[in-house]
Amino acid sequence: MKFLFILFLIPLSFASCGDEEPLYTIPAAEINFKVDIRLRDKELSGAYGYKIFPKVLLASDRLSPSGIIVRNTGMFYENTDIWILEAFDRCCPYEDDWSVTVSTADGLTARCPKCKTVYDITYGGRPKEGVGKQRLQPYNVYAQQGNTGIYFVSNPK
Repeated sequence: MKFLFILFLIPLSFASCGDEEPLYTIPAAEINFKVDIRLRDKELSGAYGYKIFPKVLLASDRLSPSGIIVRNTGMFYENTDIWILEAFDRCCPYEDDWSVTVSTADGLTARCPKCKTVYDITYGGRPKEGVGKQRLQPYNVYAQQGNTGIYFVSNPK
């Protein structure tokens, strides 16, 4: 009986739940900066607003060489009136080159000018059409305690 149990466990240990997405789809860069939707970054204060951060704004900011797209999801944290924001790197994961950056005209999709892949930034930055297979690099966005309008963007952990 013990032998049968071990025979069952060995193949089970090699099984997986499916394909996991990689933590980084582009070379890692230190990301650490603040978004202030009440003052400096008012574009993000309404549902589905977005803003492209092409470069650092403050000396303390850390941004990727490609810049970042931050968007308001149009949803609130549960039982609050604090918006949920998302952030994605502008580096195209297919090209994997900091100088090739995606851009958005509507805050819903982002397009790479070189490989022409269109990414759906309302669905985790996943490719919608084109040759790209990996999603845009997402970053963590946390609201500061209380309804201050301050958010922190940082690397995934």
